[in-house]
Amino acid sequence: MATTQESYGVYTTGLYIHASAFKTSDGLLYWSMPERLVYEDRDDNVFQECNGDELLVDIVIEHYKDMFPNPVVLLDIVCQFQPNPIIDPSRRLTPGQMIVLPSYTYCEDALSSSITESPEI
Repeated sequence: MATTQESYGVYTTGLYIHASAFKTSDGLLYWSMPERLVYEDRDDNVFQECNGDELLVDIVIEHYKDMFPNPVVLLDIVCQFQPNPIIDPSRRLTPGQMIVLPSYTYCEDALSSSITESPEI
C-alpha cells in the first residue's frame, strides 16, 4: 500500500499513507498525520500466534472475511493496533509472534474516524 503526493513528488508507504503534505510559501514541506490508533487491552481482542512465514494481510483477510466486504482495508488498523505497531506489513511474520486482532466494533469505529482524517495545521 502506498500513496503519492504527486504535486510534491513524495512517495509514502506503511503507516504514512494517510499523511497529507503541505508546502509553505518559503518552500518547506510539512506532513499532517492522522492520530495513531493505539492498542487497547480489551476483552474482545483476538490473539493469534504466528506459525512463521505468514503475511499480516493473510491473517487479516482470514479473520475478518465474514465481517467486512473488503477486509484488506483493515490492514493499517491492525498494524497500528499492535502493542508494538507493525511498520512494514509486507515483511513476513516470525514464528511465535503474537498478533492482536481488534474487535469488529473497534474496526468500525476506526474506519469511520481517525485513520482517514488528518488534523488541520
